[in-house]
Amino acid sequence: MDSGTFARFKNTELGDFMKISGVVFDAFGTLIDVKKRTNPFLQLLKHGRRQGRKYRGGDTQIIMTQDLDLTEAALSLEIRIGYLGLQRLERLLEEELDSMTLFPDALEAIRHAERGRYSDRNMLQSRQRVWASGATVAARP
Repeated sequence: MDSGTFARFKNTELGDFMKISGVVFDAFGTLIDVKKRTNPFLQLLKHGRRQGRKYRGGDTQIIMTQDLDLTEAALSLEIRIGYLGLQRLERLLEEELDSMTLFPDALEAIRHAERGRYSDRNMLQSRQRVWASGATVAARP
């Protein structure tokens, strides 16, 4: 955020500084760097489409909000996939998980948030990185 944008933000009805009541991180791309995206759950949906299964509006919600492994996701989405297909998707998932690392400043950002240090001066210094990364800052006037 450039200084002009911050000056406009600072002069809003929230006042000069805010008490931060919470920080919400979008983990992937914000805290976690995924170096090799293989998208095994998307591959599962594509496999279903190749079978003639049409995409349903709730498919993505099921995958993103339920704690399902690939076999359970296939069953829940009514996608027929054999053992070898599931094994291939499991390997893709392992490759993606193995490629994940925390960004260098991720732990520091989390620790600051846990200690309530995202306020006043620390928040000003961190705001550009936090906002650029996709995190949402919940502020209380």
